[in-house]
Parts: sequence; C-alpha cells; structure tokens
Amino acid sequence: MALALGADAAMDPSNADVAHEIRGETGGRGVDVAYDCAAKGETTNQAMASVRNRGAVILTGIHSEVRFGFNPHVMRRKEVALYCVRRSNHESELALEMLARHAKLFAPVITHERPMSQIGAAFDMVEQYGDGAGKVLITP
Repeated sequence: MALALGADAAMDPSNADVAHEIRGETGGRGVDVAYDCAAKGETTNQAMASVRNRGAVILTGIHSEVRFGFNPHVMRRKEVALYCVRRSNHESELALEMLARHAKLFAPVITHERPMSQIGAAFDMVEQYGDGAGKVLITP
C-alpha cells in the first residue's frame, strides 16, 4: 500500500531487519526522520535505529501497552530527538474537510468496508492486521 501511495521503498519488518536495510540503503547514514505510526512491538526502537545521528523519531501511533521495551542507549548515542504527536488535537473538522475535498487521495487506504452489525469483527480484524486490513470503513 505504501508503494502504491508514492513511497520510495517499503519493507516488511517480519521478514527483514528494517533498521539494517535502511542504513544499507542510505550508505550507513540513516534517514533524517522516522515516523512510528504502528507503535507495535519493536517499532519505536526500529525507528530510532533507522535515523541518522541527530535525526528525529515522531511517534504518532498509540502503544497498546502502558509500558513497552525501550532502548535508550541508541537514542542517547545518536542524540535522537523524540517527538510525540497527538493526532486528534481538536482538528477533526479540518480532517473531515480535507477527506471530502481529496477523497481520491485517501481511497487506497481504505482496504475493507463492513456494516455496523459487524463492527466487533471489524475491530478484531484491524487489531490483528487480518486479511491485509489497513483502514476499515464502518457503514450504518
């Protein structure tokens, strides 16, 4: 999906050491900024390992656990800046307007559509990343 939406590269972290691959692709330097939108398992640590010295990691995902394994040594050695972003800072109306104006840009992100009667199963599918789920649209 990332490639279809214009990303230069996409990697499956279950099949590769993503940070190692990124450093290899950047001549050992790393990327300037890494976004952790998943907040799942090792994704925050992978993001920190993927950025260059004095790079930035931006956390937009919401960790499902109150505490998670965090490697501060990589962050300290590389002087990584860590930014947390609250995705909904009272901007829902602006987001809805943008979605309405540019619906075709966002359409590929919606991978499934389910009726309201299947909302429980839809949430389970998204939580488990089942059936290649990205965003699931619930319709009344």
